[in-house]
Amino acid sequence: MTRALTTMPAAGLLLLLLSGCAAAGAQSAQPAPSGGPQDKRRLMEAMRTDCMERKGFKYVQNIPEPRKTSADEELRSAGDYQAMLKYREKYGFGRFASYVHPDDPEVRAGSTGELVSSPRVQADLRLQRSMSETQRAQWVAANDTCYSDAIKELTGRTVTGEQDLWRQMGEISRRLRSAEIDGDPELVRLARDYGDCLRGRGVRVTSLKPTEIEMSAQSHFEAGLGAVAQRKDGVKGGVYTPAFSAQEAAPYLAREVKAAIEDLECGKDFYAAHRPKDNEVSEKVRRELGVSGELL
Repeated sequence: MTRALTTMPAAGLLLLLLSGCAAAGAQSAQPAPSGGPQDKRRLMEAMRTDCMERKGFKYVQNIPEPRKTSADEELRSAGDYQAMLKYREKYGFGRFASYVHPDDPEVRAGSTGELVSSPRVQADLRLQRSMSETQRAQWVAANDTCYSDAIKELTGRTVTGEQDLWRQMGEISRRLRSAEIDGDPELVRLARDYGDCLRGRGVRVTSLKPTEIEMSAQSHFEAGLGAVAQRKDGVKGGVYTPAFSAQEAAPYLAREVKAAIEDLECGKDFYAAHRPKDNEVSEKVRRELGVSGELL
Protein backbone atom coordinates (compact mmCIF):
# COMPACT_ATOMS: atom_id res chain seq x y z
CA MET A 1 0.00 0.00 0.00
CA THR A 2 1.19 3.50 -0.78
CA ARG A 3 0.42 6.53 1.32
CA ALA A 4 1.78 10.01 1.10
CA LEU A 5 4.04 11.06 3.92
CA THR A 6 2.62 14.18 5.41
CA THR A 7 2.34 15.55 8.89
CA MET A 8 0.62 13.00 10.87
CA PRO A 9 -2.24 14.79 11.45
CA ALA A 10 -2.46 16.38 8.08
CA ALA A 11 -1.30 13.33 6.63
CA GLY A 12 -2.10 11.30 9.18
CA LEU A 13 -5.63 11.02 8.41
CA LEU A 14 -4.59 9.27 5.37
CA LEU A 15 -7.35 6.89 4.26
CA LEU A 16 -6.22 3.36 5.08
CA LEU A 17 -6.83 0.24 3.07
CA LEU A 18 -6.76 -3.28 4.39
CA SER A 19 -3.32 -4.20 5.62
CA GLY A 20 -1.19 -5.76 2.93
CA CYS A 21 -2.85 -4.77 -0.37
CA ALA A 22 -3.91 -8.27 -1.28
CA ALA A 23 -6.01 -9.28 -4.23
CA ALA A 24 -7.21 -12.08 -6.42
CA GLY A 25 -4.90 -13.57 -9.00
CA ALA A 26 -1.16 -13.68 -8.40
CA GLN A 27 1.18 -12.04 -10.87
CA SER A 28 4.56 -13.44 -11.74
CA ALA A 29 7.66 -11.47 -10.87
CA GLN A 30 9.36 -9.33 -13.49
CA PRO A 31 13.10 -9.09 -14.13
CA ALA A 32 14.99 -6.68 -11.89
CA PRO A 33 14.40 -3.13 -13.14
CA SER A 34 17.00 -0.58 -14.08
CA GLY A 35 16.69 1.92 -11.25
CA GLY A 36 14.08 4.74 -11.39
CA PRO A 37 11.62 5.36 -8.56
CA GLN A 38 8.83 3.38 -10.22
CA ASP A 39 11.28 0.60 -11.06
CA LYS A 40 12.19 0.27 -7.41
CA ARG A 41 8.53 -0.06 -6.51
CA ARG A 42 8.02 -2.67 -9.23
CA LEU A 43 10.98 -4.63 -7.92
CA MET A 44 9.60 -4.62 -4.39
CA GLU A 45 6.17 -5.75 -5.58
CA ALA A 46 7.71 -8.49 -7.73
CA MET A 47 9.67 -9.73 -4.71
CA ARG A 48 6.52 -9.79 -2.59
CA THR A 49 4.59 -11.60 -5.32
CA ASP A 50 7.20 -14.35 -5.64
CA CYS A 51 7.43 -14.72 -1.87
CA MET A 52 3.66 -15.04 -1.45
CA GLU A 53 3.46 -17.56 -4.30
CA ARG A 54 6.11 -19.69 -2.61
CA LYS A 55 4.00 -19.66 0.53
CA GLY A 56 0.89 -20.67 -1.43
CA PHE A 57 -0.98 -17.35 -1.32
CA LYS A 58 -2.43 -14.98 -3.89
CA TYR A 59 -1.20 -11.41 -4.19
CA VAL A 60 -1.63 -8.60 -6.70
CA GLN A 61 1.06 -6.02 -7.20
CA ASN A 62 0.23 -2.54 -5.98
CA ILE A 63 2.07 -0.07 -8.20
CA PRO A 64 0.46 3.37 -8.18
CA GLU A 65 0.62 5.42 -11.34
CA PRO A 66 3.26 8.17 -11.14
CA ARG A 67 1.69 11.56 -10.59
CA LYS A 68 3.26 14.88 -11.51
CA THR A 69 2.79 17.64 -8.94
CA SER A 70 1.10 20.70 -10.43
CA ALA A 71 2.31 24.26 -9.88
CA ASP A 72 -0.82 25.02 -7.84
CA GLU A 73 -0.22 21.99 -5.66
CA GLU A 74 3.34 23.14 -5.00
CA LEU A 75 2.00 26.52 -3.92
CA ARG A 76 -0.60 24.93 -1.64
CA SER A 77 2.07 22.76 -0.10
CA ALA A 78 4.02 25.93 0.69
CA GLY A 79 1.00 27.51 2.40
CA ASP A 80 0.17 30.03 -0.34
CA TYR A 81 -3.17 31.63 0.55
CA GLN A 82 -4.48 32.28 -2.97
CA ALA A 83 -3.61 28.76 -4.17
CA MET A 84 -5.22 27.20 -1.10
CA LEU A 85 -8.35 29.34 -1.50
CA LYS A 86 -8.69 28.41 -5.17
CA TYR A 87 -8.57 24.73 -4.27
CA ARG A 88 -10.89 24.93 -1.29
CA GLU A 89 -13.56 26.92 -3.14
CA LYS A 90 -14.09 23.89 -5.37
CA TYR A 91 -12.82 20.88 -3.43
CA GLY A 92 -13.07 21.78 0.24
CA PHE A 93 -10.55 19.73 2.19
CA GLY A 94 -10.48 17.13 -0.61
CA ARG A 95 -12.56 14.53 1.21
CA PHE A 96 -15.88 14.36 -0.71
CA ALA A 97 -14.81 16.13 -3.91
CA SER A 98 -13.65 12.99 -5.72
CA TYR A 99 -17.29 11.90 -6.10
CA VAL A 100 -18.55 15.20 -7.45
CA HIS A 101 -15.52 15.79 -9.72
CA PRO A 102 -14.30 12.23 -10.46
CA ASP A 103 -12.37 13.10 -13.64
CA ASP A 104 -10.68 16.24 -12.35
CA PRO A 105 -6.90 15.67 -12.00
CA GLU A 106 -6.65 18.21 -9.17
CA VAL A 107 -9.25 16.59 -6.98
CA ARG A 108 -7.06 13.76 -5.80
CA ALA A 109 -4.23 16.14 -4.90
CA GLY A 110 -5.96 17.06 -1.66
CA SER A 111 -6.57 13.56 -0.37
CA THR A 112 -5.03 10.13 -0.17
CA GLY A 113 -6.22 6.57 -0.48
CA GLU A 114 -8.33 4.76 -3.06
CA LEU A 115 -12.05 4.62 -3.63
CA VAL A 116 -13.56 1.42 -2.34
CA SER A 117 -15.09 1.01 -5.81
CA SER A 118 -11.67 0.81 -7.51
CA PRO A 119 -10.95 -2.57 -9.17
CA ARG A 120 -7.92 -3.24 -6.98
CA VAL A 121 -9.70 -2.55 -3.72
CA GLN A 122 -12.74 -4.56 -4.83
CA ALA A 123 -10.46 -7.50 -5.66
CA ASP A 124 -8.86 -7.12 -2.24
CA LEU A 125 -12.21 -7.12 -0.49
CA ARG A 126 -13.36 -10.20 -2.41
CA LEU A 127 -10.22 -12.07 -1.38
CA GLN A 128 -10.51 -11.03 2.26
CA ARG A 129 -14.18 -12.06 2.40
CA SER A 130 -13.42 -15.42 0.81
CA MET A 131 -11.13 -16.41 3.70
CA SER A 132 -11.98 -17.97 6.99
CA GLU A 133 -10.57 -16.33 10.10
CA THR A 134 -7.81 -18.95 10.20
CA GLN A 135 -6.94 -18.45 6.54
CA ARG A 136 -6.92 -14.71 6.97
CA ALA A 137 -4.51 -14.95 9.90
CA GLN A 138 -2.20 -17.19 7.86
CA TRP A 139 -2.32 -14.82 4.90
CA VAL A 140 -1.50 -11.81 7.08
CA ALA A 141 1.45 -13.59 8.68
CA ALA A 142 2.84 -14.60 5.27
CA ASN A 143 2.34 -11.12 3.87
CA ASP A 144 4.13 -9.53 6.83
CA THR A 145 7.09 -11.85 6.32
CA CYS A 146 7.27 -11.18 2.59
CA TYR A 147 7.00 -7.44 3.08
CA SER A 148 9.68 -7.48 5.78
CA ASP A 149 12.06 -9.47 3.60
CA ALA A 150 11.62 -7.08 0.67
CA ILE A 151 12.14 -3.96 2.78
CA LYS A 152 15.23 -5.47 4.43
CA GLU A 153 16.80 -6.38 1.10
CA LEU A 154 16.02 -3.06 -0.60
CA THR A 155 16.69 -0.64 2.26
CA GLY A 156 18.41 -2.47 5.11
CA ARG A 157 15.55 -1.46 7.44
CA THR A 158 14.32 -4.16 9.83
CA VAL A 159 10.53 -4.27 10.22
CA THR A 160 8.06 -6.97 11.21
CA GLY A 161 5.57 -5.93 8.54
CA GLU A 162 4.03 -2.97 6.76
CA GLN A 163 2.21 -1.67 9.82
CA ASP A 164 5.47 -1.82 11.76
CA LEU A 165 7.18 0.33 9.15
CA TRP A 166 4.43 2.93 9.47
CA ARG A 167 4.66 2.68 13.26
CA GLN A 168 8.40 3.36 13.12
CA MET A 169 7.85 6.26 10.76
CA GLY A 170 5.18 7.63 13.08
CA GLU A 171 7.55 7.50 16.03
CA ILE A 172 10.24 9.37 14.11
CA SER A 173 7.69 11.88 12.87
CA ARG A 174 6.25 12.56 16.32
CA ARG A 175 9.69 13.02 17.85
CA LEU A 176 10.93 15.44 15.20
CA ARG A 177 7.68 17.37 14.97
CA SER A 178 7.38 17.67 18.72
CA ALA A 179 10.81 19.28 18.86
CA GLU A 180 10.82 21.33 15.67
CA ILE A 181 7.17 22.32 15.21
CA ASP A 182 5.42 22.13 18.56
CA GLY A 183 8.57 23.62 20.08
CA ASP A 184 8.66 26.59 17.70
CA PRO A 185 7.49 29.73 19.62
CA GLU A 186 6.22 31.52 16.50
CA LEU A 187 4.17 28.52 15.36
CA VAL A 188 2.78 28.15 18.89
CA ARG A 189 1.63 31.79 18.81
CA LEU A 190 0.09 31.46 15.34
CA ALA A 191 -1.66 28.21 16.30
CA ARG A 192 -3.19 29.92 19.34
CA ASP A 193 -4.56 32.75 17.19
CA TYR A 194 -5.82 30.22 14.63
CA GLY A 195 -7.61 28.25 17.33
CA ASP A 196 -9.20 31.33 18.86
CA CYS A 197 -10.60 32.27 15.46
CA LEU A 198 -11.99 28.75 14.86
CA ARG A 199 -13.67 28.71 18.24
CA GLY A 200 -15.22 32.05 17.43
CA ARG A 201 -16.80 30.38 14.39
CA GLY A 202 -18.14 27.50 16.45
CA VAL A 203 -15.50 24.90 15.54
CA ARG A 204 -14.57 22.48 18.31
CA VAL A 205 -10.81 22.80 18.86
CA THR A 206 -9.41 19.98 20.96
CA SER A 207 -5.73 20.96 20.72
CA LEU A 208 -3.76 24.12 20.06
CA LYS A 209 -0.56 22.24 19.23
CA PRO A 210 0.81 23.34 15.85
CA THR A 211 1.02 19.68 14.80
CA GLU A 212 -2.65 19.04 15.59
CA ILE A 213 -4.72 22.17 15.14
CA GLU A 214 -5.03 21.87 11.36
CA MET A 215 -7.32 18.87 11.81
CA SER A 216 -9.87 20.70 13.99
CA ALA A 217 -12.17 21.64 11.11
CA GLN A 218 -11.24 18.66 8.92
CA SER A 219 -11.87 15.91 11.47
CA HIS A 220 -15.64 16.21 11.15
CA PHE A 221 -15.44 15.33 7.46
CA GLU A 222 -12.94 12.51 8.03
CA ALA A 223 -15.35 11.03 10.57
CA GLY A 224 -18.18 11.50 8.10
CA LEU A 225 -16.41 9.47 5.45
CA GLY A 226 -15.79 6.63 7.87
CA ALA A 227 -19.41 6.63 9.01
CA VAL A 228 -20.73 6.59 5.44
CA ALA A 229 -18.31 3.79 4.53
CA GLN A 230 -19.47 1.55 7.34
CA ARG A 231 -23.12 2.30 6.67
CA LYS A 232 -23.01 1.85 2.89
CA ASP A 233 -20.27 -0.71 2.32
CA GLY A 234 -20.10 -2.70 5.52
CA VAL A 235 -16.38 -1.99 5.74
CA LYS A 236 -14.67 -2.78 9.02
CA GLY A 237 -11.09 -2.86 10.21
CA GLY A 238 -10.02 0.30 8.43
CA VAL A 239 -11.11 3.69 7.15
CA TYR A 240 -12.34 3.59 3.58
CA THR A 241 -13.61 6.03 1.03
CA PRO A 242 -17.16 4.76 0.44
CA ALA A 243 -18.71 4.22 -2.98
CA PHE A 244 -21.60 6.59 -3.64
CA SER A 245 -22.89 8.88 -6.39
CA ALA A 246 -22.09 12.48 -7.20
CA GLN A 247 -25.65 13.40 -6.26
CA GLU A 248 -25.28 11.78 -2.85
CA ALA A 249 -21.92 13.45 -2.27
CA ALA A 250 -22.90 16.97 -3.33
CA PRO A 251 -24.50 18.06 -0.02
CA TYR A 252 -21.50 16.78 1.92
CA LEU A 253 -19.14 18.67 -0.38
CA ALA A 254 -21.11 21.92 -0.10
CA ARG A 255 -20.79 21.85 3.68
CA GLU A 256 -17.14 20.87 3.41
CA VAL A 257 -16.32 23.78 1.06
CA LYS A 258 -17.88 26.28 3.45
CA ALA A 259 -15.96 24.87 6.41
CA ALA A 260 -12.69 24.70 4.45
CA ILE A 261 -12.87 28.36 3.42
CA GLU A 262 -13.67 29.45 6.98
CA ASP A 263 -10.77 27.36 8.25
CA LEU A 264 -8.39 28.98 5.75
CA GLU A 265 -9.48 32.47 6.71
CA CYS A 266 -8.70 31.67 10.33
CA GLY A 267 -5.45 29.88 9.62
CA LYS A 268 -3.89 31.66 6.65
CA ASP A 269 -1.00 33.10 8.68
CA PHE A 270 -0.47 29.77 10.41
CA TYR A 271 -0.45 27.83 7.12
CA ALA A 272 2.05 30.21 5.55
CA ALA A 273 4.50 29.60 8.39
CA HIS A 274 3.71 25.99 9.21
CA ARG A 275 3.64 24.26 5.83
CA PRO A 276 7.19 25.12 4.70
CA LYS A 277 8.49 24.06 8.11
CA ASP A 278 6.47 20.87 8.02
CA ASN A 279 7.82 20.01 4.56
CA GLU A 280 11.35 20.34 5.91
CA VAL A 281 10.58 17.98 8.76
CA SER A 282 8.96 15.47 6.40
CA GLU A 283 12.22 15.25 4.49
CA LYS A 284 14.10 14.67 7.74
CA VAL A 285 11.67 11.87 8.65
CA ARG A 286 12.27 10.13 5.31
CA ARG A 287 16.03 10.42 5.66
CA GLU A 288 16.04 9.03 9.18
CA LEU A 289 13.67 6.21 8.26
CA GLY A 290 15.90 5.27 5.35
CA VAL A 291 12.99 4.17 3.14
CA SER A 292 12.36 6.26 0.03
CA GLY A 293 8.91 7.55 -0.82
CA GLU A 294 8.18 5.16 -3.68
CA LEU A 295 8.35 2.20 -1.28
CA LEU A 296 5.84 3.66 1.20
